[in-house]
Amino acid sequence: MKQLYERLYSVVPPLAQSLFVTLYAAKIHRERYGRPFRRQLEELEVTQWLSHDELVEYQNKRLCQLVRHAYDTVPYYRRVLEERKLVPEDFKTQKDLQKLPVLTKSDVRKHAVEMLSSAYHKRQLVQGHTSGTTGSP
Repeated sequence: MKQLYERLYSVVPPLAQSLFVTLYAAKIHRERYGRPFRRQLEELEVTQWLSHDELVEYQNKRLCQLVRHAYDTVPYYRRVLEERKLVPEDFKTQKDLQKLPVLTKSDVRKHAVEMLSSAYHKRQLVQGHTSGTTGSP
């Protein structure tokens, strides 16, 4: 699809090129600062004022939700937990994360497809790259 857009862009007049660029910029802005961003910002606005104990409780609650999501929708994490005879309810605080193996770059490369959540359609995914600090992207 990207090649199609690039070919189309190269053959249309400059005014149309300008319109394409403007529409593309609007799309990127909506992806970055749209409804999910605003929801997250609102949540941060509220949680920044929590006491230490409230914040720990909030973090533990969110951790439980994350582990449940990973177990239910990410084949890699379901397998890792089952291999260790764990269920999401075994995770109550961040200390419980020690029950999981450290995730390495090699693991991510080897099991990338298995790490995709079934809760999201592949069209919703955005591919990104980092240069990393080890010299291997």
